[in-house]
Amino acid sequence: MAYEVIFTTLARNDLNDTVGYIADELCNTSAAERLTLEIYNNIQNISEFPSIGRQFDEFFTPQPLRWVLAASYMIVYNIDEEKKVVNIVRIVGAKRDLDALFEENDQT
Repeated sequence: MAYEVIFTTLARNDLNDTVGYIADELCNTSAAERLTLEIYNNIQNISEFPSIGRQFDEFFTPQPLRWVLAASYMIVYNIDEEKKVVNIVRIVGAKRDLDALFEENDQT
């Protein structure tokens, strides 16, 4: 049984900003569509197999953070086993400074 997927506001904004930038600023709607499809396909896999992602060991949160790659973007999420929910916490470029990202935003 697939887990329910819930996006945080930050994750939803990350996705909208990234796809919007690629489509509007880079004038490449086909690349934006491909990225969106790849991200959603990965999220579907996460919902079916929540433990598929690698776990972050360096960030201490009440629920451990995990991640999977979609193109050059990290889908950062945690799992609520009790409720059978996957919370998509962030969707960020894999080259971002994750320490700074998680210090400036409370991800719990």
